[in-house]
Amino acid sequence: MKAVRLLLVGLVACGGRAGRATPEADAGDAALDDGSEPVSEGGWTQCTSPSGFAVCGGPNQCPSAPSAQCPQCIGDTSSPSGVSACVTDPLVQYQAQLCGSPCTDGSICVALEDDATFFCAPYDMGVLFANNGAADRVRYADMGQWTGDPLPLPSTCPTIPGVQVCGGNCGPCPEGQVCTGRSPLHPYSFCAPQEYHCVAGSHDCGADAGLSGHGCLTFTVQADAQAVANKWGLCLPATLCQAVAAGLPGGATCSL
Repeated sequence: MKAVRLLLVGLVACGGRAGRATPEADAGDAALDDGSEPVSEGGWTQCTSPSGFAVCGGPNQCPSAPSAQCPQCIGDTSSPSGVSACVTDPLVQYQAQLCGSPCTDGSICVALEDDATFFCAPYDMGVLFANNGAADRVRYADMGQWTGDPLPLPSTCPTIPGVQVCGGNCGPCPEGQVCTGRSPLHPYSFCAPQEYHCVAGSHDCGADAGLSGHGCLTFTVQADAQAVANKWGLCLPATLCQAVAAGLPGGATCSL
């Protein structure tokens, strides 16, 4: 995993919208099939998205490096299910970031290897991993299980005391804050401090809760996914943590 993390610096996405799944809908807002048949609609294939993201290895034997489609492959693809991400031009525009720090609105979380270390990634990468037998290594930004459902775009935005709702149709955050969290179970993102306040190198904010007036926010997700969500919570200022837990649609818990 150490080698993968070194390779990831400057490579793995933690950005916003990521291409189109069909000509009519954004990739974050449209689902593909389960990958049982070759996918080509709207420029998609089993191994590539129309925005230029690509995967390597896996049961569909997606091309690995070095190749025009996959100049460099990040993770281990030696096992039949060992699909991983290719370092393509769209991917190098983003900086590697662990989930458990605020991933930008529109992002999801992907474990590039089987060690369950999740990184922020574009929605396209979730579709590609799922189409190559690795849906269990994909989570939404709230760490809920990957279902292939699109990211919601509600037409209205609620008012939550102490919380600025953002993302989708709800607008951006002030400078110095990041919009994070939107997923099928949690239709609204919220503005969080861009700086990650937990212990350096740690992604387990449950172990850091209470440090310097901060709390650990964990989203409420499917029962069999909750343990993972609890481990990959967001370390937030206590007042914001409590306000989000009290008012965010979809549910969350703040541990102080």
